Amino acid sequence: MSLHAQIHQHLLAAVGAIDAAGDFTFTVGKVLDHLPTPSQLAPLPVVAVVTGEVRGRQLPCDVVEKNATFSVYGWIDVPYQTSGRERADLWERDVEKALMSDRTRGGVAVDTMPGALRFYETDRHGIARFVLQVSVVYHEGSL
Repeated sequence: MSLHAQIHQHLLAAVGAIDAAGDFTFTVGKVLDHLPTPSQLAPLPVVAVVTGEVRGRQLPCDVVEKNATFSVYGWIDVPYQTSGRERADLWERDVEKALMSDRTRGGVAVDTMPGALRFYETDRHGIARFVLQVSVVYHEGSL
């Protein structure tokens, strides 16, 4: 398995461990490696970690430093007369906390960094969502 695939699997496992019985506000309902269809948005909350662009630059000693971008999408239900933004913010904090719990992705990465974050209005089905960009730097080649 490539380092990129290992990192993706580690990110999926990290968000899959979100549990309110632990140190989180919510318990994850479903984890996906792709954007869901509407029928896949149950049980909520849902999180999807989708691979994006990978950039590389040559370093000395035959090492390529790669920067992989992942889009992390989150969906959560919004009960009647509740702020969708507040619920989405709490869910995003849980997701980011889980992702940042091991910034080296089990030792295969140099660092993990959260990036741009965007919240969306609650939809007509009472679901709020966000997308968080995450960058992971790792090295391939001889050290």
